[in-house]
Amino acid sequence: MANRPVRPLLHRIKHLLKSGAVREPLWYEALCRIPPEDPNPNVPKPPIISYPEDALVRDYRLRHPEANKIPVKMLSDEMHVVRKFAIRQHELMQSCYSKEEAFQLAQKEFGDELAEASTPIAVKSALSSIQSMEEEYIKEALSFVPRLKQAPVREAAVIQTDTEAESEMENAPNKKKKQQPIKEKKKK
Repeated sequence: MANRPVRPLLHRIKHLLKSGAVREPLWYEALCRIPPEDPNPNVPKPPIISYPEDALVRDYRLRHPEANKIPVKMLSDEMHVVRKFAIRQHELMQSCYSKEEAFQLAQKEFGDELAEASTPIAVKSALSSIQSMEEEYIKEALSFVPRLKQAPVREAAVIQTDTEAESEMENAPNKKKKQQPIKEKKKK
């Protein structure tokens, strides 16, 4: 609905006003005085901007789908590892290597960096560092509340299996309370 041109709206509102289906909106006079310009449908689409290494990045991601899981550091000026790899491959291709030879050479150069970035350990360490930062914020926030007892932020949950629970009940002394009969109140 947002992509519809405004002129058809003006045209439709005129017909609705003539038929008496709606009251005149407050903006109607202003729109009649200064109608919006028609969007020109013949305006050419902007060109698609692509870099020479874009095809190489696509090719790398097709060969190594795990590269799609490498996180992008949004606050860093450093380029993504796959983009660096593709730029280096493109440089090697310009210096008289074939695409496959350049790929192999770039893979040797960036092997450690790519392997380190694509390991799930890196993701886990990032998550654990974020969690530790959150724990510090929580501890700091709780330090401002003197009346509340400060409980540990993260405690390991103790999970008992059914067999452990049964063995504890067997070892516990039998201290069952005898059920006492319910006394009924006598009506007077």
